[in-house]
Amino acid sequence: MPGRTLDTTDFKVYGPKRQIVTGHSFSGEITMTVYCDKYMRQRSFFEMWQKAAFDQGTNNVHFYDEYTGGLRIYQLGAFAENADRDRISYGVELFECFPKTISAVSYNQGSENEIQKISVSLAFKSWINLTLDQVGNYTVGGGFKKPTVIGADRGLIGNIINKLPPEIRRAGRDVVNVIRQRVPIGAVTGGRVFPPLL
Repeated sequence: MPGRTLDTTDFKVYGPKRQIVTGHSFSGEITMTVYCDKYMRQRSFFEMWQKAAFDQGTNNVHFYDEYTGGLRIYQLGAFAENADRDRISYGVELFECFPKTISAVSYNQGSENEIQKISVSLAFKSWINLTLDQVGNYTVGGGFKKPTVIGADRGLIGNIINKLPPEIRRAGRDVVNVIRQRVPIGAVTGGRVFPPLL
């Protein structure tokens, strides 16, 4: 779970000084350890997320909103009176996250029957307690809402393509991207600026 600090300054009129809160700040990063399968799909997930931040061929950096997103972390607990387990007992939501660092993977000839793990450091802007906080006010015992998804409107064609099955969706996106880059305004801007239809 992420941390939070109250920023303070010393204040003294007469007698012992006191500390007064001037604001709050967040640690800015959390580190998590993830179990991997033999295909390292979990590592590939975070690698693809990192690739949303830059172009490996040109080394150009993408826009902030294109690689940041929301993340929820839940504490699970068992409730004996209900004869169940793995129910959410605490949760936080992080805003504007992205995987800053993916750890190296070490191999050892003598290792055998060990679970492969990776560490991922996630940078974030801020977080809220899902059971207490809502934007601007507090609601004790509030319900869990859907995570905030940060993304731009994809236009009429983009929204239609997103409703297609994954296999067809990839082909449709490729076609739209080619059109974006070949139309004069798309060629000049690398497909960044294009009429809202696409």
